[in-house]
Formats: sequence, C-alpha cells, structure tokens
Amino acid sequence: MAFRLTSYGQQGAVRVLCALNIGASLLIWIFMLIGYLTGTSGRWWEILFGLPGDFPLFLHRPWTLCTYMIAQVSPLQLLFNMLWLVWFGRILADRGGDQLIYTLYIGGGLAGGLAYLAAAAAIPGSGSFLIGSSAATLSVMIYATMANPGLHVPLLLIGEVRLKWIAVFTVILTLLGATGIAAHCAHLAGIAFPFAYRVWLRVRTRPRQPRRRVPAAMSQGNVDPEELLDALLDKIRVSGFDSLSLNEKKRLDQLSQTIKNKV
Repeated sequence: MAFRLTSYGQQGAVRVLCALNIGASLLIWIFMLIGYLTGTSGRWWEILFGLPGDFPLFLHRPWTLCTYMIAQVSPLQLLFNMLWLVWFGRILADRGGDQLIYTLYIGGGLAGGLAYLAAAAAIPGSGSFLIGSSAATLSVMIYATMANPGLHVPLLLIGEVRLKWIAVFTVILTLLGATGIAAHCAHLAGIAFPFAYRVWLRVRTRPRQPRRRVPAAMSQGNVDPEELLDALLDKIRVSGFDSLSLNEKKRLDQLSQTIKNKV
C-alpha cells in the first residue's frame, strides 16, 4: 500500500501543534534578537520554555514540563520536527483522529520530560535544560509506524520505501543529534511511550468473561444442585476459593458429599 498525501483527514491536531511550535519558537527568536541588540543575555525564554535539569529549579518552574515540548531554539530542529509531525500525523489522522494525536504527542512529551529530570538528577551535570518537541514527535512517529509497518511511502529520487525504515532512520538521526545522557533518555522515553500506550489499550479493551452469579436463594431447597455447584466452581475459578462466603463454602461441602455418596 502506497502513501498518498491527499488520502488522510483534516489533521486539526497537527495544525494546532504546528502553530504552537512555530509561535513559541518565533517568540524565543524575538527574545534572542532583543538580547543581542540590547547587549543582554537574551535568555529570558528559558524561564518560559526551558525544562531545567536542576530539580529544585524545576520546582520553581513546573510549567516547563509542558511548555518545553512546543518550542525549538534551532530553526533546523523546528523544520524537521514539524515535517515529521505533519507526515506521520497525517497517517494517524483518519485512524485515531485528533484525540489520538494529542494523546501521543502530550504523553510522549511528558514521558520525555520526566525521563530527562530523572536522568539529570541521577547523573549530575548530564543536562542543563531541555527544549524541543523531539520526544513528543517521536511518540507520534513510532505509533504511526506500529499501526502501519508495511506502508510504502514514495520518496523523491529514491522511490517507495517502507514506513518502518523511515522511522528507524529518523530515530537514529535524532539520537545522534542529541547532546548529553539526559537528552538521550528523554528521546528514548518518547520512543517507549507509544509501546506502553498500546499495551494499556489492549488491557483496557480485553474482553472479560462474564461471571456467573451464585444463586441468592442458597439456603432454600428450590435451587438446582448442579446449577449451584457450577456457579460456585465458576466463582472459585474467577476469584479464588477465598471469595466464597461461609455459607457458600458450607453449601459446597454439602454438594461435594452428595456427589461422593451418589458415586
């Protein structure tokens, strides 16, 4: 199956996320330009967008766990991250809708930020601050690839390439471009999030066998013994022997004795 640019949905989530990234990045560059023209540091933007590697400083800037993933300092980083987001987000647009894209982007970004904080705390000096949407974008990319591993994408001058090989190349390129152990941990967490999310979806949607209810009128003689025995055994199989009440255990012993006497 080949990929067609016109075959997917409206990408409302992708447009919103791209707009946030472009707007925040432009704001950073404006701050940097003002700093250059005024001879100041021009790094005020770190307070708004930079996730500190120092945990006590992070406690004073907790919002950066969310804002770091919607801004880029490097124009080249912004270009590639938005290209990957548009490209792979397009694949997911009609399959899971905007909610899926938001979940993967925000979840991957939060996982990357928490991994960065943990690595920076465990290895002092491994990171000063984190900024960029790479972890969030990688999350969208990996999930799209997991959902469509055999999808063929036409590339200029190369021809059709399977989506999984494009994802592998992009992951390697992103990891090579990262600096510091903490940044690598952030990217790896963004890669791992879609796997964890897919496992959670499978567990949540796993069909459950209906539990057979034990007849309430157990003390009465109008309950069929075989039906009652089946219900008690089914309850033990599902919830264990300890889930039986004292009355149910007593009835089970009585039924067992009755069966033995018949044999």
